[in-house]
Amino acid sequence: YNLHLLDAQSRKTEKTIAKAGYLATARDVDLGASLDRNYKGHSISIRSLSDLAEKQKISFPKERKVSSFGLDAAGTKLAVILDGTKDSTEPVNRKVPRELKGLDKDRFRQKNDGKTSAVLIFDVATGKKLSEVKTFFTTQSGSLVAFVGAEPAFINYSNINAVISAEGKTELFRLPHGLNYGLALAPDGTR
Repeated sequence: YNLHLLDAQSRKTEKTIAKAGYLATARDVDLGASLDRNYKGHSISIRSLSDLAEKQKISFPKERKVSSFGLDAAGTKLAVILDGTKDSTEPVNRKVPRELKGLDKDRFRQKNDGKTSAVLIFDVATGKKLSEVKTFFTTQSGSLVAFVGAEPAFINYSNINAVISAEGKTELFRLPHGLNYGLALAPDGTR
């Protein structure tokens, strides 16, 4: 993917950033975060939305692949969830008890699929990692990431979503509709 800066009047491309897929924004503070999925290791660049100038870059080792990411509305924190990976310390049980329904059934599946992921929070100004927690929750690439107060929420197409605290407490939730197609956030991150 490429990221393009367009002139609003002429609709001509003013600048292009190659290999900058998906853009998470904090519009009120003129910041965006873009992902380079280079096979040698993923990186997230923090950019000015006005001119796409890179302000900060956060790199990940080759084995740590970014699934989804997002900025808080103030543009001070970046939340990242990595791709789910097999974890030998986690149980594998594909037989869901019949009495489980809804989120209880989803929670059982997530907790018993033998996979975990990591949620990382970074300080945008310095690129410093503030926290990292392991979680049973895994999500699809490109999930919407929004902050609920200080905690990141990961909202995906299949509508099995989670808020994950800095301590690793994972609370699953669903939105009132079936599938989350065409997700978006208000510029201030409140809706």
